[in-house]
Amino acid sequence: MICSNCSYENDNTARFCSNCGTELRRICQNCGTFNEPTANFCSNCGFALEQSNTIQKSSALALRPSAYTPKHLAEKILRERKTISGERRTVTVLFFDEVGSTAIGEQLDPGDLYTITQAALGQMMDTVHLYEGTVTQFRGDAIMALFGAPIANEDAARRGVGAALEMQRALGAFADEIGQQLGIDLRFRVGLNTGRVVVGNIATDLEVESNARLNLADNLMALDRLQEAQEQLQIVGRIIQDSRAGEDIMQWRYAQHYYHSYGELNLVHGDVEKALANAEACLALAEESNSRKNIVKGRRLRGQALMASGQLAEADEELALALDMAQKVGNPTQLWQTHAAMGDLKMLWGQGEEAGRSYQQAAGVIQQVADKLSDPELRETLLTSTAVRKVVDKSRRDS
Repeated sequence: MICSNCSYENDNTARFCSNCGTELRRICQNCGTFNEPTANFCSNCGFALEQSNTIQKSSALALRPSAYTPKHLAEKILRERKTISGERRTVTVLFFDEVGSTAIGEQLDPGDLYTITQAALGQMMDTVHLYEGTVTQFRGDAIMALFGAPIANEDAARRGVGAALEMQRALGAFADEIGQQLGIDLRFRVGLNTGRVVVGNIATDLEVESNARLNLADNLMALDRLQEAQEQLQIVGRIIQDSRAGEDIMQWRYAQHYYHSYGELNLVHGDVEKALANAEACLALAEESNSRKNIVKGRRLRGQALMASGQLAEADEELALALDMAQKVGNPTQLWQTHAAMGDLKMLWGQGEEAGRSYQQAAGVIQQVADKLSDPELRETLLTSTAVRKVVDKSRRDS
């Protein structure tokens, strides 16, 4: 059994990790229940807990940068970390993701989707490391990796191309196998870009881990796996709380994301008081750092919490401020989400016609984004996502 803390492979009967002492428990990928390490099926929902070593390992590594970065690469990064800031280099950026994951997710059990995604991410990371690249970001079912920084390689572009070709080969075979087992059309795509850059500071393990966990929590909430999302957010909360005062990036950048995501989770749970507190914390940090996107998110969350508590006049004021800022920022996602929230408020006021206009404005922004997407599959993924479909349906129903 793979330890989720240090990724050490223990005997299947072990109750505690032989390497770090962490208690070993199987987490049900269907309902989030913790089970005994020897359990084969979830005690809460009956979901099969047995997974291959590859999938277990990829799941553990995907959450802990210090574990998923091989030791020899981590040592190289640490050696170069203090000297490369401000240095000009030729760097190749690789993007790799699953095509149409939203539509595929609707065909699969959440546990199967999670397992497939984690296994694919594990293969992506292994290939990046084989060519001495560095995984810098996770975005749901996608990764971004760099070649040429922070580890200096004169043939960064060649390494990036080699990694991309190997990913296509390995994940093509993986997709064929999954397709035969589950009857789905699983495909992946890759993008590369090479250019001269000024290398900045390298993110710490805590930054990368927090970023990965926050995005994972958002994705879990979208799948209605609220207990697992809460567990990820609690870990990020501890990281932020334990951060030193000088670690500004932890105190404001990731904290803003954390407070907003936790606020949305508290709203789903019906805990309006906590959601309001989360909104206040997000907004205070956003205003202090002048992060206009997060000001929109904080005000919208505050408005939604006030709406849930029946304070409709106050909610109207907050959402109007959020909408004004969203229009100034020009961020399409924040704009359509705020229009949609305003539509929900108008419906509570009993103003169906005005609500319909708000939903139509939200749908219009969504369509503008979709029209700019040249990839038809990416456009289809956007338009068929659950959140977007709800807004579009409301715009048609209330028109």
